[in-house]
Amino acid sequence: MLERQEEVCDVEIVLKDNCPGGNPAALTALRDHGLHVTDVDDADGVVEGTIPADRLEDIKRLPCVAYLRDVFTYLADEEQEQPEGGR
Repeated sequence: MLERQEEVCDVEIVLKDNCPGGNPAALTALRDHGLHVTDVDDADGVVEGTIPADRLEDIKRLPCVAYLRDVFTYLADEEQEQPEGGR
Protein backbone atom coordinates (compact mmCIF):
# COMPACT_ATOMS: atom_id res chain seq x y z
CA MET A 1 0.00 0.00 0.00
CA LEU A 2 1.37 3.41 -0.93
CA GLU A 3 1.95 5.85 1.89
CA ARG A 4 1.62 9.57 1.42
CA GLN A 5 4.17 11.98 2.77
CA GLU A 6 3.41 15.31 4.38
CA GLU A 7 5.72 18.26 4.98
CA VAL A 8 5.92 18.78 8.74
CA CYS A 9 7.64 21.45 10.85
CA ASP A 10 9.05 21.31 14.35
CA VAL A 11 8.40 24.77 15.79
CA GLU A 12 9.01 26.96 18.82
CA ILE A 13 6.30 29.49 19.56
CA VAL A 14 6.71 32.46 21.89
CA LEU A 15 3.41 33.58 23.37
CA LYS A 16 2.43 37.17 24.07
CA ASP A 17 2.31 38.14 27.74
CA ASN A 18 -1.18 39.61 27.54
CA CYS A 19 -3.15 36.68 26.08
CA PRO A 20 -6.77 36.65 27.21
CA GLY A 21 -7.18 33.42 29.15
CA GLY A 22 -3.41 33.06 29.52
CA ASN A 23 -1.38 30.06 28.43
CA PRO A 24 -4.21 27.49 28.77
CA ALA A 25 -6.35 29.38 26.23
CA ALA A 26 -3.35 29.85 23.94
CA LEU A 27 -2.55 26.11 24.07
CA THR A 28 -6.14 25.26 23.20
CA ALA A 29 -6.04 27.63 20.20
CA LEU A 30 -2.71 26.19 19.03
CA ARG A 31 -4.00 22.62 19.26
CA ASP A 32 -7.21 23.61 17.46
CA HIS A 33 -5.05 24.88 14.59
CA GLY A 34 -3.18 21.59 14.24
CA LEU A 35 -0.20 21.89 16.59
CA HIS A 36 0.90 18.68 18.30
CA VAL A 37 2.39 20.11 21.51
CA THR A 38 5.56 18.40 22.71
CA ASP A 39 6.75 20.80 25.44
CA VAL A 40 5.49 23.87 27.31
CA ASP A 41 7.65 26.31 29.27
CA ASP A 42 5.08 28.35 31.21
CA ALA A 43 7.71 30.52 32.88
CA ASP A 44 9.02 31.83 29.55
CA GLY A 45 5.79 31.47 27.57
CA VAL A 46 7.34 29.12 25.00
CA VAL A 47 5.57 26.19 23.36
CA GLU A 48 7.30 23.54 21.25
CA GLY A 49 5.53 21.23 18.87
CA THR A 50 5.01 19.78 15.42
CA ILE A 51 2.61 21.04 12.77
CA PRO A 52 1.87 20.43 9.09
CA ALA A 53 3.84 23.02 7.10
CA ASP A 54 0.73 24.33 5.38
CA ARG A 55 -0.66 25.46 8.78
CA LEU A 56 2.28 27.72 9.76
CA GLU A 57 0.65 30.94 8.56
CA ASP A 58 -2.55 30.11 10.49
CA ILE A 59 -0.53 29.75 13.69
CA LYS A 60 1.43 32.97 13.09
CA ARG A 61 -1.84 34.93 12.82
CA LEU A 62 -3.23 33.80 16.17
CA PRO A 63 -3.61 36.76 18.55
CA CYS A 64 -1.55 35.11 21.32
CA VAL A 65 1.49 34.32 19.14
CA ALA A 66 4.34 36.82 19.40
CA TYR A 67 6.86 34.81 17.37
CA LEU A 68 7.06 31.46 15.58
CA ARG A 69 10.38 29.82 14.73
CA ASP A 70 10.47 26.95 12.24
CA VAL A 71 13.24 24.83 13.76
CA PHE A 72 13.20 21.94 11.30
CA THR A 73 11.07 20.97 8.30
CA TYR A 74 10.90 17.41 6.97
CA LEU A 75 8.72 14.90 5.16
CA ALA A 76 6.79 12.52 7.40
CA ASP A 77 4.77 9.50 6.37
CA GLU A 78 1.08 9.94 7.01
CA GLU A 79 -0.48 7.12 8.95
CA GLN A 80 -3.11 5.33 6.95
CA GLU A 81 -5.93 3.36 8.47
CA GLN A 82 -6.07 -0.22 7.35
CA PRO A 83 -9.33 -2.13 7.05
CA GLU A 84 -10.05 -4.65 9.77
CA GLY A 85 -8.42 -7.97 9.04
CA GLY A 86 -6.06 -6.26 6.55
CA ARG A 87 -2.34 -5.99 6.68
